[in-house]
Amino acid sequence: MRLILVAYLKHFSLENIEKELLTLLSDEEVKRYQNFVSFQRRKEWLAVRFLLKNHFDYMPQIEYLPSGQPYLIDEDLSISISHSRDYALVCLTTEPCAVDVDMLSRNYGKITRRFLSKEETKLYAQDREKLALSWMAKEAMYKLLHKEGVIFSEHLRVLIKESITNFGYFYGEYLPDKLRVKFTYYRIDTNLIVLAQYA
Repeated sequence: MRLILVAYLKHFSLENIEKELLTLLSDEEVKRYQNFVSFQRRKEWLAVRFLLKNHFDYMPQIEYLPSGQPYLIDEDLSISISHSRDYALVCLTTEPCAVDVDMLSRNYGKITRRFLSKEETKLYAQDREKLALSWMAKEAMYKLLHKEGVIFSEHLRVLIKESITNFGYFYGEYLPDKLRVKFTYYRIDTNLIVLAQYA
């Protein structure tokens, strides 16, 4: 099973959703929510709970491992969470998964050295869409691996052969353990969603 739940944040009324959801959250979750200063961060955090509540028809509780990995209490499903300025999304699967969403218009060139090897830089740095997709794929792979000390430019590789379309897939690898990862991507407006699963 693989399900991706998506909320479009520009049409997301924080005031209305607060009324619906805050009474369903635990005291600890309400405190966590109230500690967010940023309006955008509050919107993203609550949108994830809104998506889960609508899917399950009740409010499942999300906990986090020390690594920051989310998991659901009393649900035998893997969960991955991501958000951009425009979207919040949740991926639910029966197998390990990780998801990332981001805007194509973001300036990835500023962080190229942080996440691309020299070989990847030659392949992707001059192609705005492949550069964005490389970053999102490595973000998703990092979430999937749950390993400490991962250096994106040294340990993670992606191989994007084709031009970016509205939907596609490609592969990558975590070099130290020779773990192969399959990426599936979807274009949604000016954003890309990337799903990572072990190949």
